[in-house]
Amino acid sequence: YMDEEMLQELASDPRMSIGSHTLTHSALTRFGAAQRKREMEESKAILEELIARPVSVFSYPYGAMNASIEKEVKRAGYDMGFRIGPGTVHDYDGRFRIQRIQVLSWDDPVRLIQKYSSR
Repeated sequence: YMDEEMLQELASDPRMSIGSHTLTHSALTRFGAAQRKREMEESKAILEELIARPVSVFSYPYGAMNASIEKEVKRAGYDMGFRIGPGTVHDYDGRFRIQRIQVLSWDDPVRLIQKYSSR
């Protein structure tokens, strides 16, 4: 939802980081290894050229990932990977399985508590 100018402005702030989220925003589990590699590497290269800074973080579209994809993200040159969904962060998960909370436009505080509270 951002254009090139917005990305460059955001990247000019040293407090901000820009991460990759693939070329097509498709779940990587739907692709073979060659297409996954392209999605990861080309999106990284495009962003790095655009913002003139290294892109070292990757966010798995829809949180869809597995052990093979995790290894491919590492090989593509990323330093960490983020996923979404319910759950907690554990140090044994490693830096390529960092859990994030997905906040949608229709989520109010009560809904967020319900979504992410222990059941």
